[in-house]
Amino acid sequence: MDSLTQQPPFEHYEAAVAWLYRQLPLFEKQGAAAYKPGLERMEAMAALLGHPERRFRAIHIAGTNGKGSVAHLLANALHAAGYKVGLFTSPHIHRFTERIKVHGEELPAAFVLDFVNRYHHLVERFRPTFFEWTTLMAFEFFACRQVEVAVVEVGMGGRLDATNILMPDLGVITRIAFDHKQFLGDTLPQIAAEKAGIMKQGMQVVIGRRQTETTAVYLQKAKEQQAQLLWAEDEAVVTWGNLLPDGYRCAIIQEGSKSIELSTPLTADYQAANILTAWVAFKTWMQKQGRITEATSAFKQGARLTVFRLKGRWQRLKVNVLAFADVAHNQEGFEAVSKQIQALCLKHCRWVLGVAADKDLRALIACLPSVGVSYYCCAAASPRALSAAQLTASLKEAGLHAQAYNSVKEAFEAALRDCEEGEGVVVAGSHFVLAELPEELFE
Repeated sequence: MDSLTQQPPFEHYEAAVAWLYRQLPLFEKQGAAAYKPGLERMEAMAALLGHPERRFRAIHIAGTNGKGSVAHLLANALHAAGYKVGLFTSPHIHRFTERIKVHGEELPAAFVLDFVNRYHHLVERFRPTFFEWTTLMAFEFFACRQVEVAVVEVGMGGRLDATNILMPDLGVITRIAFDHKQFLGDTLPQIAAEKAGIMKQGMQVVIGRRQTETTAVYLQKAKEQQAQLLWAEDEAVVTWGNLLPDGYRCAIIQEGSKSIELSTPLTADYQAANILTAWVAFKTWMQKQGRITEATSAFKQGARLTVFRLKGRWQRLKVNVLAFADVAHNQEGFEAVSKQIQALCLKHCRWVLGVAADKDLRALIACLPSVGVSYYCCAAASPRALSAAQLTASLKEAGLHAQAYNSVKEAFEAALRDCEEGEGVVVAGSHFVLAELPEELFE
């Protein structure tokens, strides 16, 4: 019997994961059909497991863009400060186990197998989403490993997200932008209200970026919850220094007369806001623990991301031409990537592009460079992916130079083959496009 037809209990990890993908609706693959808002299922399942989410402290991170970068910066800084740290992020790029880490090590396949075999009856009873089940698994793993603090990234929104059964010590909300409008609302205040749902009674919450449209929403929610808001921009400023010989970039955090210089692999200009947000959150955490004097050295060490590694944030790929990969998948992300391309001052850029069909394609295209860029259109192997033919037709209609390819692999190979001296390649548009690049290119 192959892994596609087996039923629990399982002998092998591959069969257990295949069963999960069959049984549970996965938003990244199915979109709206897999979205089940509400905390009732999570609370009921967590209760049957003895509430693992109550057995560790947590930092909860919401926002539209920057969550993954801030989460990894915080996890690494906390590790450098001597904490036993868990990290939960989503979606993964190459392997399911990338989502859940302790001490920088991925969730063991043996734990996944055991968890599915012990608790598969909960799937049959509650019919959770894939993300709910994964969140439950993460919390149980962190509890079993006795982590001291878990850094937990919201899946979507915040108020009704599966992760929101946590009672965290600290909250973080990164910049708000338009994404998932069909679920979170079509105005920035509506989206911010969903993100602000992570605020709990008396909690400290770091706001990564002050935005005119969202400030009043946060202030009102904080008032209701008697939460303390900390605006990152009021605490410090981050400026960039030079690119270093090792490929890292120098960043300077300026707090009044105090200056903190660090090096990081997060070299894109847009990462300055994430570094600032992570620093203010980490400093707040360390202050609360009575360890503020250790904050600077630990954050500098953590900013190098040597323990909890991060893929696909304007990451240089290991190929024989200048090539970068970025998980940008919404308007703000496309604008950021476009600025990075402009900063490279290339003769020409070859952008391997694939997007989800449920995105606002017209708005995305409006963010793309129209001069000096050719688009190699492709579709990831996902039911949510927009076809390469449709994407190409829309780009051409907007006056952009585009060609369709049968796969991400074919598009990427064509871009590399066509790339001449002084040119570069960018791969962006979806986590699932990056997932089809060989993992060794990211190492």
